[in-house]
Amino acid sequence: MSEPARRPESIAGALGVGAVILVTLLTGVAVIGGRTKSLDPQETLARWFVPGELPFGLVPVEAARQSNGEVLLRLSDPDAPPEAERVEPAADEDDASGDGRGERFDWSAIPIGEAGTPPTEAMLVTWPLSAARKQLESLFESRAPAAQRSLREQSRGQDPLAGLGRQGGRRVLASGRLPWGAFEAPFVHERKFEPGGTFVDTLRVNLSHEEEALVLFLRWPRGLPGSQARAEQLLAALERSAP
Repeated sequence: MSEPARRPESIAGALGVGAVILVTLLTGVAVIGGRTKSLDPQETLARWFVPGELPFGLVPVEAARQSNGEVLLRLSDPDAPPEAERVEPAADEDDASGDGRGERFDWSAIPIGEAGTPPTEAMLVTWPLSAARKQLESLFESRAPAAQRSLREQSRGQDPLAGLGRQGGRRVLASGRLPWGAFEAPFVHERKFEPGGTFVDTLRVNLSHEEEALVLFLRWPRGLPGSQARAEQLLAALERSAP
């Protein structure tokens, strides 16, 4: 990894997410546990960024160091209303094949909430540099998640939802760079289609630099679309602390 390039160049490198973070982001359930050491959330945030008020009511609520050296900080809006519940498919609608492709399902017709709503959950994750390259590649490199095939499909004029059965799956809706002070940070906006016809949007941003691998994950409530503009608002409030 190298020092973040100034615009219009991108921050070099890219990272991937472990099962603990995926569960937290895609289900909304906090999963910081196991062999961990609890950390002070405010101090952990100040390790990376100049202290200040964050938008959308987000506050640091939980931080820990995993046994493998990962450091996790969860941010949430304590006043956020409960999100919509996941819709469970009826027994006769289950995909008998088990691969999500046994039956056709019109995912383009599912309800999508108001655009431009803010995220209500966020996670900052840093990895030891020895493990960072593999993690970053799995999150941001083009050869990584199968969900990112949808970007190539869109560029060829194909339907990015093609192949999604009743069991759903993941699709990347957008990727590129977001402004972050004097830099541009790579991002990936992904949607998880859930069986029963609901979805959850997440957006991840690579804030890594030469001395640290750091990724921001944002999660929107079920049924509400993610927003790059809202992600930019949060990034504008995250000023890097002096080394």
